[in-house]
Formats: sequence, C-alpha cells, structure tokens
Amino acid sequence: MASFQTQIMGLTDLSISSSGTNPTEAQLTQFLTDGAKEVINQLPGHLLPLCAASQTFTSGSADTLTTGKILNVFRSDGDINQSCRKIPASQKGRVSDPEEMSYATITDPIYYIDNNGLDVLPAGGSCTYSEVQYPAVVYSADVIAVFPDEAEHLVVLYGAVKSLQNTLGSMNSSIVHSDQDGSYSASSSSSQGWEKVRDYIHADEDIELSAASLSSLSSEMQQFVVEYQWYEKQQAKLQADYEKGLQALG
Repeated sequence: MASFQTQIMGLTDLSISSSGTNPTEAQLTQFLTDGAKEVINQLPGHLLPLCAASQTFTSGSADTLTTGKILNVFRSDGDINQSCRKIPASQKGRVSDPEEMSYATITDPIYYIDNNGLDVLPAGGSCTYSEVQYPAVVYSADVIAVFPDEAEHLVVLYGAVKSLQNTLGSMNSSIVHSDQDGSYSASSSSSQGWEKVRDYIHADEDIELSAASLSSLSSEMQQFVVEYQWYEKQQAKLQADYEKGLQALG
C-alpha cells in the first residue's frame, strides 16, 4: 500500500518533502496525528474498542490517565476479573464503609476517576482497564496501529485538507499586499515581481522595460489565480468527502 504521503500528494497534486515549500513532511506528520485524534473523538461507540489498549495496576495506587476515554475496568478477585462499577470520586469514602449498602467488595468492586488518576476499591487487587489511545501517525507510514481500518482513509483526507490549507496560506502570504511598501532592492538576485516594476517606473523611469515586466507578471498572476482556485476547490471537495465519511461510520 502507498504511504500516507504518497496518497496525499496524489489527492492534492502537491510536492511534499523534508525541506521543500509548505507543507513539509514534518508538518504532514502533525496533520495526520491531529487527524487521527479528531477521527477517534468522533467514532461511534462500537468502533472505540478498536482504538483501545489494556493498562494494568494495583488497586489503591491510582494509575495516571492520558485520556478520559475509559471503556472497561476490572479487578481480579483471585479467580476471575470482576467488572467494576463507576462511582463519583466524592463517594469513594462511603464505598469503603462496610455499613454502607454501596460498600465495595472483591466480587463487586468500584472504580472512580479523581485528579487525573483512575483507582479501584477494594485496594490491593490486580486491575486492568481499557484506555483509548491517540496514535502518532508518521507521514511515511501506510497503516495506523490500534485503529479501525474503515476509518483510516479519513485520516488521509484530513491530512490532504490541512495540506491544501497550508499551501493556500503560503500562496496568499507570497502576494504583495496593500500594507507592504512595495520597495525594491536592486542588489537582490531574485525577482521581486510587482516591486521590481515599481522600481523601473519610479527609479529608472524605464517605461518600456516596466511594460515588458508587467506583461510577464500579468501572465504569472493569471496562472497563480488558476492554481489557487484549483487548490481551493479541491480542498472544499476533500473536506466534503471527509465529513461524509465521518457520517457513514455511524
């Protein structure tokens, strides 16, 4: 299977490399990682277990959480893993009282989340819980581990949309805007486009040369506009495909 980078370049007609113009491979990795997180946050319940991993700890010593998406919590009674019922952290004292009806036992354990940690009562037992994971997705990968296959293409679409947005932003910033002074440095080895025409007219008074440059720049601008509009339309199309794909998962 082609890498995510190759797939996105095919969808966007962009050239993405480590040191080229935006987006770079590093930026694409961030887009894909952000995309995987967004997709997971919108997955229907029946697909979330495909994004989860098992964590273990001993009850009474709260385990630090990295996400609030906890699916199942179990405590071993010595023979089997008993399912834990969830309680508010404010009730943890009451379930430790044998006189309370809600008292936690090894066959009816509880769990609660408090101060970024998950803990189980009674204390001293072997516990496991399923925690949804957010993967880091590298641009050169062609598969996402611990992730539903039916949602993987949505991460590619998300990365393609963000790559096009990045390119459109870079193209926009390259245009001389009204708040720029339009000055031109003759010592510069690279063309400064419209600024250079202004220098020909105001500094050198070379109308003929400025007219030739103006004609060339007008052609460049027309091509620039066509390219910008294509990227803009493709970004909108891929965004619509992404949103449609999210709805289909439900």
